[in-house]
Amino acid sequence: MIRREVPALQKGQYSTTGCTGKFAYKRRYTEGDIDSYVLVTVSGGATFKDVLNGTYYEAVTGEKVTVTNNTLTTDTIGQGNARIYVLDTPSNTVKGQIGPTGTYLK
Repeated sequence: MIRREVPALQKGQYSTTGCTGKFAYKRRYTEGDIDSYVLVTVSGGATFKDVLNGTYYEAVTGEKVTVTNNTLTTDTIGQGNARIYVLDTPSNTVKGQIGPTGTYLK
């Protein structure tokens, strides 16, 4: 079994600066060779400004997004749903959808 972790979700510094949406934030965690950065929106779409450029993997759907202008805009999602965009870094273990599509993960 592959273990997929996003340290920024568990330990990262939380910020809403540059985030617009109903419930949107970004988090970053660095320690040693770990560099983890994530953008999260819940219950609606969001726009994240002043983010790191690079490739992001959305952990729920597996969507791959490339950011080149320091801004990421998500799709509109329903109440209680989430989008979790994880920046692809050498220490990142999430490279797509975190689990199989099913009743609770679509």
